[in-house]
Amino acid sequence: MTATRIIELSGGASDAEALAEAAAALGEGKTVVFPTETVYGLGCCASMPEAVRRVYEIKGRAWGKPLAAYVVSVAEAVRYGVVFSEEARRLAERFWPGPLTLLLPDAGGNRVGFRCPGDPRALALIRRAGVPVAGTSANRSGEAPPADGAEAVRLMDGLADLVLAAGPARLGRESSIVDLAGPEPRLVREGAVGCGEIEEALGRPLLRGDADDRAGAAGRRRKGRA
Repeated sequence: MTATRIIELSGGASDAEALAEAAAALGEGKTVVFPTETVYGLGCCASMPEAVRRVYEIKGRAWGKPLAAYVVSVAEAVRYGVVFSEEARRLAERFWPGPLTLLLPDAGGNRVGFRCPGDPRALALIRRAGVPVAGTSANRSGEAPPADGAEAVRLMDGLADLVLAAGPARLGRESSIVDLAGPEPRLVREGAVGCGEIEEALGRPLLRGDADDRAGAAGRRRKGRA
């Protein structure tokens, strides 16, 4: 069992120190749970295979199911070598930072997921980490993701290396996922952003359901920040 360090975020000046500690932990290859506007996330350094393996182990996640890359801007996502189409830019301009995950194609035809969270603490953590950050929701596969700090601690104590615990997530619902790697935009999961809002931003309807399994994980493929 992992000796989990739990830090309560108060919204005061001490939060900066807590975020700095969490950022350093990511750089050291540790797993970190942190608040976002949707649900709590479980992150790691995407370029450290052992850290990525730990996230999969904690999550109980099938290796073929990729992690998302956490980014702070479109420019950072582009550095991963993906094709950021005009439609992707339109959605990012409308909903980033915010509760929309975009699946974008890379040069090898893989799908890579990108999440730019709309919580200032999450953005500060990603910026300060100095390493590419990948992750997923902070729950075991098949369980409901935690929408507040107490639940995140309950689920991740003894599993993750560090938990940043705060109050309830602002939205308390998972991000929506849009796949832009195929010939037509596809809504993979409707979450905090409604289908109608996304279709309005795109100017055309979305297909529904999962795409094929040719997905590329930020944590599995990236060997450093691109």
